[in-house]
Amino acid sequence: MKEKFERDSSYIKSFYEKVVLKINADDKINEFHVKNNNILLNFAPNIAYKYNVSAEYDFFSLSIGLPKRWTGNQTDNEKKGNTVGFDVSFTFFKNHWMQSVYYDQTKGFYIKNTQDFLPVWTDDLPYVQLPDFKVMKVGGSTSYVANAKKLSFRAVNNQTEMQKKNAGSFIFTANYSYTQLDNKQDEQKSNQRRYNIIPEISYQYNWVLLNKNLLLSGKAGSGYGLSYVQDNSDQNKAYATRILNLNLNLNLNYQWKNFFMGIQHQINFQNYKEDEFKVNYMLQYSNLYIGYRFYAPKILQKSSYWVKNKINFL
Repeated sequence: MKEKFERDSSYIKSFYEKVVLKINADDKINEFHVKNNNILLNFAPNIAYKYNVSAEYDFFSLSIGLPKRWTGNQTDNEKKGNTVGFDVSFTFFKNHWMQSVYYDQTKGFYIKNTQDFLPVWTDDLPYVQLPDFKVMKVGGSTSYVANAKKLSFRAVNNQTEMQKKNAGSFIFTANYSYTQLDNKQDEQKSNQRRYNIIPEISYQYNWVLLNKNLLLSGKAGSGYGLSYVQDNSDQNKAYATRILNLNLNLNLNYQWKNFFMGIQHQINFQNYKEDEFKVNYMLQYSNLYIGYRFYAPKILQKSSYWVKNKINFL
């Protein structure tokens, strides 16, 4: 099924007829920096590596991440507490457009800078722990890649294409999310609901090296938007605030025939104000992956063809 939108074949090679399977080893670090006057609290989870399994075919991409149980690390769990989490994401591509949706949940945080407000604390003592502090986030993004005919976004994100020549592009994105924060401390419950919408502009460039077998990619962007907050703690209140978003993505990928491997690191930083509090939220994501491409079975080809004919957008 040939698309009306034609990419420049001298810049991009497509593997649309193949299924791409990947195994990822990654970590996600959701950190909150809350500042009030001269007091700074740094909330962080006990970092745990996760295994992600992803599958991509044609226009569709699915990734499921499950937490890895620590073995031989009981001391670290006792010191920082136990963190559990789960995340899943979907990505769809069409011509210049990319649509993604995701769900992410993390429970169990500790105060990373315990020593700053507990002078008697030493490194051999447990950190102050918040085992019931849970962060749930669901959201998505809609992106328009200006130079989609030459820049392969998929070569970086899911390896269903290959970049053959150097290319760059501006990317215009609308980010939207719903975040829910819940905590229980000394029988006191608190919860907060946050709705974000952040327009963003970024630039991505793909460098092709080593006879087209090595791809180095960099992306940087910033956005400025609005956040509506419902705070259901002791004093119920609702308010709107402005939010600044910065992100950086670096990727190194090597491929040989149908095999490929790579490393990716992403940083997302948000800054906003809550009454007298200034909050910095940081998500760091490091990913090591290895994968293989193979021709899609006929039943999958027919299913994809049927979906495309039923949904004209695809």
